[in-house]
Amino acid sequence: MSNFIAEVRVEMTRVTDDSGYPVFVEFALTDTDGRRHIFWDKLPVVSAEDEVKPPCAGALRCHIIGEKENAYLIDTSFPDYVETVGEEYIFEVGKDSIIKR
Repeated sequence: MSNFIAEVRVEMTRVTDDSGYPVFVEFALTDTDGRRHIFWDKLPVVSAEDEVKPPCAGALRCHIIGEKENAYLIDTSFPDYVETVGEEYIFEVGKDSIIKR
């Protein structure tokens, strides 16, 4: 089940800018090593809601580029060009972190 678009579960941790539309939020993705990766982007990238009250769950579209027994290798730069504040976009996440569409 590799090479397809899916969504990975993320946790919205705070609103970073609500002065206009869209609202910007900080959100985190946890990889298989338990490391949290921090992102800052527009709310519509991770939620269909117009308003959120973090902490709350969200979902980030990603491209599954590899598969292991209990994990997927994902690329968050495709399809929405989303990367961490440290410019990372390839992660290994547990299969339970992926939402199948």
